[in-house]
Amino acid sequence: MYIKNLKLNNFRNYKYFDVDFGSGFNVIYGENGQGKTNILEALFMCATGRSHRTSHDIDLINTEAESFCIDLFFFSGGADKNIRFRYNDQKQKSISVNDINIRKIGELMGNLNAVIFSPEDLMIIKQGPAQRRRFIDIALSQIKPYYFYYLQQYNKTLLQRNSLLKQIKKNRSFIETIDIWDSTLSSLGENIIKERKIFSKEICELIRENHFYISGEKEELKLLYEPSVEEGDFLKKLKQNINGDIERESTSLGPHRDDFSYFINGENLKIYGSQGQQRTAVLSS
Repeated sequence: MYIKNLKLNNFRNYKYFDVDFGSGFNVIYGENGQGKTNILEALFMCATGRSHRTSHDIDLINTEAESFCIDLFFFSGGADKNIRFRYNDQKQKSISVNDINIRKIGELMGNLNAVIFSPEDLMIIKQGPAQRRRFIDIALSQIKPYYFYYLQQYNKTLLQRNSLLKQIKKNRSFIETIDIWDSTLSSLGENIIKERKIFSKEICELIRENHFYISGEKEELKLLYEPSVEEGDFLKKLKQNINGDIERESTSLGPHRDDFSYFINGENLKIYGSQGQQRTAVLSS
């Protein structure tokens, strides 16, 4: 798989941009502020459907325009393929793969696999669990598109369960309907936990090897998956915690509460790691 061509229309600082890429190693260079990172951002959006720098697509429209368009042409699986991403200031988004419009972001996952390393990635270690879950979820969704479906359905069910918890706090009789949401949430959650366990085990060895090489064989990096509930116990724990969840009006455990921690030579990187160690740990990932 390799990218052949990228065209940008009214994306960030580019009114129009057209560039060809080689099948090997490509270097993008230029002065500060010319838009090098914007090119990488556009490529990443074609792989994941979202920017790595903002959650608001409207921010990506050139200040002198009302919409933007990204056209990406790449080679994969022995054939030429293309992805088109459009968005306007009316918040209308359209994505097509090989000139066929897709209805869900999940249909985009797996067509173009991309990994990006940027200064923002240091937040994976420095900030809270949400950043680390997002990092893992994006990587997993590209490798296994069905995982993205699990996530979407889980998050929808979680919102519905939390809404019901608020109703139950006001009127206890609604508790009779919680079982169906617990069953659905736990089923989806178990799938997510299982996939995260498998992935973290596989990537841990790669991360260890990468960092061992970068550090000159002086440091051993380990990624530890810390689920908030063990696989097979989710439904039971939901029932055990029901009173606390009603009081808090939110679900206290599940994949949305999981965390991933980095350790170098047995020390927690977030607490004891230097800036350089944090940077190489993210790069190793």
